[in-house]
Amino acid sequence: MSVVQSGEEPLAQAIGPVIRIDQSFTAAALLHWSDKDGYHTALEREDTHQAPFRLGNTAEHGLVFTFTSADATDATVEGVLSAVESPVDEGFHVAGTYDAATRTATV
Repeated sequence: MSVVQSGEEPLAQAIGPVIRIDQSFTAAALLHWSDKDGYHTALEREDTHQAPFRLGNTAEHGLVFTFTSADATDATVEGVLSAVESPVDEGFHVAGTYDAATRTATV
């Protein structure tokens, strides 16, 4: 699947959760961004108040794989801040892996 469009709305989405965050999982995407200066989300699972996980990029931390502690507006956000800058105007692969047994994440 290829989705090319800028904007605030999800570009592609599934009905209902497709990733169980109480088990180990890997989320991956092949991306091509025209800038890295903003807050970009490649993949996330949405709940009512917070995204339980998010794989993306921030201007200050580079590639990130984050988790929230609860589905609440004041939930704690934890995860991996890679400090790896995503390339601009070229394709790249990014993957985030969560190991439920050790409660660790890598990006």
